[in-house]
Amino acid sequence: MIVYFELIEDLCSKRVDVYTVRIDDEAAFEYEKYYEKEFVQHDEERDFIDSALEEIRKRGALRRYFRNEGPADALPNGVPDEIVKLNENDQGIRLYCIRLSDNVLILLNGDIKTIQDPKDCPNVRKHFLFAQRLACFLTTYIFEEGIDLVNDRYCFHKKEVEL
Repeated sequence: MIVYFELIEDLCSKRVDVYTVRIDDEAAFEYEKYYEKEFVQHDEERDFIDSALEEIRKRGALRRYFRNEGPADALPNGVPDEIVKLNENDQGIRLYCIRLSDNVLILLNGDIKTIQDPKDCPNVRKHFLFAQRLACFLTTYIFEEGIDLVNDRYCFHKKEVEL
């Protein structure tokens, strides 16, 4: 599997470089696939995620914005109770991502989580497992390649790796 990285320029700032990935010869990038989905009855939660991404653009990919999901992460974190209560039949939206540092974030794909354990959820399982796999790979790759996540602006721009 070949993974291609691309900047999401609208979400980048002086504080953070935000990427997404495309897998093999798929037409769309993972974050595009997420963004094009309609999440029926989850408008408030979608708005909350969009607000979190705007805060990340302004302040950087600070740990407090993310829900820890093992080697990878997910948005949203800290959803207000009034939004959580709207999710009567599910556990809300998950947007899987990889927070490499305050300066580097990779947005992937996600969906509506229906079961507590993401590995058992038919909607998010593949997105969760891909995020985990890519995060583990990148930890080793960054070390072996000597990538400086603080000082190497656009360290993954147009990069492709074999996963």
